Amino acid sequence: METRAGSRLLIYIVGGVAMSEMRAAYEVTRATDGKWEVLIGSSHILTPTRFLDDLKVLNQMLEDISLP
Repeated sequence: METRAGSRLLIYIVGGVAMSEMRAAYEVTRATDGKWEVLIGSSHILTPTRFLDDLKVLNQMLEDISLP
């Protein structure tokens, strides 16, 4: 088991994480020289296709809601 001296930041995103968000977490870890370790997780990884599919489903759900 590896021991470390820095703090650990755990981020969990419900509904999907984009590649750019994962990259940002990696860059923060690298930029702080071990003072912070950023761990990021999610229910799924968003690709452009998956994101557009999720928007379509959301739009269909909103159409099914009857508003006054």
